[in-house]
Amino acid sequence: MDMTPLSGMTRRRFLGGLAAAGVAGVAAGCTDDATSPAAPSGTVGDPARWQGAAGPAFGLGVASGDPTPTSVVLWTRVDPDGGTVPSDPVDVRWAIATDEAFAAIVAEGTAVAEPATAHSVHVRAEGLEPATTYWYRFGVGDERSRVGRTRTVAAAGSDPDRVRLGVASCQAYQSGYFTAYRALTEADLDAVVFLGDFIYELEGAVDVRPHGMVVPSTVEAYRAFYELNLRDPDLQDARAAHPWIVTWDDHEVEDNYADGLPGKFGVAQGETPESFVAKRAAAYEAWWEHMPVAVGPPVDGALEIYRGVDWGEMVQLSVLDTRQHRSAPPEAGTANLPRQFGGGPRPPEAFAEDATMLGADQEAWLGERLRTGDARWTVLAQQSILAPVNRLPDQPGGGYSMDSWDGYVAARRRLIDAVVDAGRTGAVTIGGDLHTSVVADVHRDPDDPTSPVVLSELIGPSISARETLQDAPTAGARSNAHIRLYDIEHRGVLIVTFTADAARAEFVHVDATVPDAPPTAGPTYQIDAGTPGARAV
Repeated sequence: MDMTPLSGMTRRRFLGGLAAAGVAGVAAGCTDDATSPAAPSGTVGDPARWQGAAGPAFGLGVASGDPTPTSVVLWTRVDPDGGTVPSDPVDVRWAIATDEAFAAIVAEGTAVAEPATAHSVHVRAEGLEPATTYWYRFGVGDERSRVGRTRTVAAAGSDPDRVRLGVASCQAYQSGYFTAYRALTEADLDAVVFLGDFIYELEGAVDVRPHGMVVPSTVEAYRAFYELNLRDPDLQDARAAHPWIVTWDDHEVEDNYADGLPGKFGVAQGETPESFVAKRAAAYEAWWEHMPVAVGPPVDGALEIYRGVDWGEMVQLSVLDTRQHRSAPPEAGTANLPRQFGGGPRPPEAFAEDATMLGADQEAWLGERLRTGDARWTVLAQQSILAPVNRLPDQPGGGYSMDSWDGYVAARRRLIDAVVDAGRTGAVTIGGDLHTSVVADVHRDPDDPTSPVVLSELIGPSISARETLQDAPTAGARSNAHIRLYDIEHRGVLIVTFTADAARAEFVHVDATVPDAPPTAGPTYQIDAGTPGARAV
């Protein structure tokens, strides 16, 4: 496995450099809007003003995300435990440079951290060069943040030699350590794609790291869960090392929710659609406050997060939202929602033509994007496994999860139709959610294994959340002919490298229950260009 750091740096040197540089006053230029551009100032700042150790005001770290060929979003939040957060707005200085010593600053300015948004900062630095590595930093008063490193994407029409993406999901603090991120921090990546469950709102029965927190329902309570996770040093290092492209799943709000409907645990606790909508709005606000995204903030409790990131003619990445707009799943409004492969035929609602995972607007956006793109590789970043998974094949009707695309059969068909009709032979879907590593073929007709394979599916392992599936459903899933890998035992990350010839998927394993457990190489699969379907290598 290639773990070469960017620019030849070792992890120790990179992390040491992040702690060694500093911050000071910056040139004029303000923004308090995540989507407001901050163009280069045209001057080179004084490197001495940006030297020094990081201070406690930035104890939640720094991050970057949603890169374009000429811009990137820079994020931080002034730490409530740092002792410097007043109830008033705070001026936060920032700078971005082409070197880690900040001798060549290309943009700098001041952003306003508002108390209404937890003193979070989203700056979009613009006027950058394509496919270029940058370093950035923040400051408040005499305090400085650590240094972050980021990278823009290749320009439209260019043809990069390769694009390498780290894939992560499902980080339950109470279930284990986030040591798997060390493999991503050390790797030479173009970006990290995070596919949901950044927090786990559950109190948790598995307590490797007990946190003592209760299920949240207010924005303040959700913020506390993000603060908990963001104090993890391995997560902080990975967020500082690469640009992140993030989406959400369900645990950022509530397990197995759908659109404005609570999940089964919420239903069991007496939640109504009316009370849940307020809870979801609080959760979306807290998510946005802590993510380096170019969208938002939420308006009226809603936030559109589906978007695209392209690397020239190599990769077209579409980031999807399968939670906010999905229609009610079968058995909605009961404590059975959603039925998890309990056996028996799927209910008629699973086959309803008007059922949707994406919503009409997102489906139309994705269809147009697929038709107009020309990249070699079409990558769909989404939460739920697309391929059918019959976990009880020996029982009449089988055993399917209604919380996945198996509960939205017509919507899955429309998605596959869009890929095929656009002529996308290099289509790959990457996902999380399952706490399970999966490699699968997606057939033109998912229920007909004799039909052609049209997509390849890669599901990465969870960072720390455990899979508790029993032996019979696990064995049943592994018996599905189109599933090449179904590994519930390992935690870790996935690294996917796209070249003109192939997409190479490398699984990395870590024992998340042991502090400082070293990463080990898991299996590797390859998808040859123009030939859907993965094979072990």
